[in-house]
Amino acid sequence: MAGDSPHSTVSGDTKQVREERQQVLPALGQLVSLVFFWGDHITQDVSRGPFTNAEDWIRACLTLVLSDQGKILQTPDDEDDIKEAEDAKEIERLLKLLPSVLPSNTDTLELSILFHDDLSMQNILCDGDGKIMGIIDWECVSALPLWRACSLPEFLTGRERNDEPKRDHYAPDNSEDTLGLTREEEVVDNEGVNSLYWEHLLEYELTTLRSVFLEEMRNLTPKWIEEFKKAAVVKADFELAVQNCDNSWRTRMIRSWLDALERGENWDLRRGFLE
Repeated sequence: MAGDSPHSTVSGDTKQVREERQQVLPALGQLVSLVFFWGDHITQDVSRGPFTNAEDWIRACLTLVLSDQGKILQTPDDEDDIKEAEDAKEIERLLKLLPSVLPSNTDTLELSILFHDDLSMQNILCDGDGKIMGIIDWECVSALPLWRACSLPEFLTGRERNDEPKRDHYAPDNSEDTLGLTREEEVVDNEGVNSLYWEHLLEYELTTLRSVFLEEMRNLTPKWIEEFKKAAVVKADFELAVQNCDNSWRTRMIRSWLDALERGENWDLRRGFLE
């Protein structure tokens, strides 16, 4: 009988194993990036993915921000909020430029990979010897396009500083926070030197660490380096502008960046934010 055949048993087992594997394989669902559930965004009727292209993803983000600003203008309680909402009119300019920067009518499949969007120092756990023991804060991890995901982790971003700062070139720490402290207390604080020294030292160390990181990535995964080098700066800057278009402190710079983009020029928006 067919049921007694060893081949049918193997076939049945293989089918069962295949079905079990399909049940445990991860599947892409709706985006859980912070912008999609911050405030009342979780209740708003907007597409949350999975998205087939970056244009739809960015359009959904802009729709949420535009809705926020519209609500502020409808219920003007705070002059600062109203000013911020009016400044965010750049959102409409971003929406207008979106199809040209991130066209969705292409036949090329847009690849994506998992991306930790807050890989900051606070989320990296180390032991006393500096060995990495774990990474936390994965609740907002998303699958993002390669041009966005193949970028420096958050803790490595910052100003370039190639020369190590000399401690004796900085003034003593005479800030109000250290006035009246004992020598022992100063050591625990800024060790008696101006806080600007520590800021510059961190910039120098991060600049050095970036080189180490990129060299290590070159050895571990050359493909990542390829994507990092050819990363579409305009696309990455556009996504950065979307993240900050409701930030009154950065709206003016975004406006200037958009002016340059519309003139066919381009400059590094991320670097502009750091300066």
